[in-house]
Amino acid sequence: MLRADNRHQTRNIYLEELGNLLYVNPEHSLRSEISFSLYQPIARHNILPYSQAKNRLYKLVVEKKLALTGRNYAALTVGRIQRADSLGFYYLDGAKLQVQVNDWFISSYIGKPGRIEDFRGVSGELLSGLEINTRWSELGFAYINALQIKFGWQHYRQTGRSVQERINFALRSSSNESQRNEHKLLSSLDVFIKGTWLPEIRQTEDVQAGINSRWYKNLNLRIWHETYRPQIPYLTFRERFYSVYSRGYQKTFVGEVNYMLTKSQLITFRRRQTRREFGGAGYGSSIGYRINQAAGVRWRFQYDYLNLNTESAESCYLEMNTPLSPSLRARFGVALQEQQKSLYGKNNASAFELNIEKMIRANLFAKLSSSYIFNSRMQNEYRLGFRLDYYFDGRTVDIFSKASGKVKQ
Repeated sequence: MLRADNRHQTRNIYLEELGNLLYVNPEHSLRSEISFSLYQPIARHNILPYSQAKNRLYKLVVEKKLALTGRNYAALTVGRIQRADSLGFYYLDGAKLQVQVNDWFISSYIGKPGRIEDFRGVSGELLSGLEINTRWSELGFAYINALQIKFGWQHYRQTGRSVQERINFALRSSSNESQRNEHKLLSSLDVFIKGTWLPEIRQTEDVQAGINSRWYKNLNLRIWHETYRPQIPYLTFRERFYSVYSRGYQKTFVGEVNYMLTKSQLITFRRRQTRREFGGAGYGSSIGYRINQAAGVRWRFQYDYLNLNTESAESCYLEMNTPLSPSLRARFGVALQEQQKSLYGKNNASAFELNIEKMIRANLFAKLSSSYIFNSRMQNEYRLGFRLDYYFDGRTVDIFSKASGKVKQ
């Protein structure tokens, strides 16, 4: 994969090779996997950390699974393990033990955490934890057929004196497919809450709670509330142009209405209230429209307005995703934004994004991605990348039939 960008106010050009190898032996219930990257700078003017050659090992595990009674099992994993939870996405040099007993799933882990580049995560001296997850189904209550509960404890030591105890929790109730009667006024109802409790300071962190309801067959109503304290905002190209982001403690209350005009057309209205530790409070509104046309062509439009005290942003975003041939697919996005920030004043931005994917052979794929942002008050930004994916086992991956989504490189 070849990349060029001007992050950190200078141009950086570098070559990065990503690899993933997986070995499975069903006869002995063994599984092993390795993920790595090889990084080599190309331009002499690259700045740190893009001016030095380096290799990264993201995952190296060996897993042994032991069958117990019935569908119960125990699995032991050792090595460099990847984890995703309220701390972010990171690796853990250590061990993990998973046990399933009927409808109960118990997992314990211990090791030394480390960051994975381009993802929010943690690093430190020690991380240990215990998770308990269970699910009950066929409850038979009105609109509540399944209930899932998750509870976890974490001990995180960043340094010798910096120690943190964390309690993670999650609760979700939902109705099953047989209860989703499209001829009823209220055809389905899902409720959830999840978050983290910090006992030492008696505060919650990254709490999310919401209700998702479907009315009749065309209308979907969503209400949710979240509190979070982002360390570094990792945003997609589209997300950069429909909101105002800041660091510090934030609370957001959102109401959303989705109406299905036809089977291929969806319109969305959203209203939100935001309260921030820095920058005051405000309101925002957005409207979106999505249409899936014949031959796999998909359009998406979104208009957004947000006013937070002395800061504001008004944005428009348009995206088209279309197959150009049976082996070639393209996605094109454009954005316009007028932003008022207390730090640098008014900035007008216009941007484009282009991604092209090509299947060269059944096991060889190429992808070209590029984006450029023109700013009136700040330096222009750009990013260019070329990527080759080769599957040694000859798998055919039908990437052209999948809906486009967020992919972290």
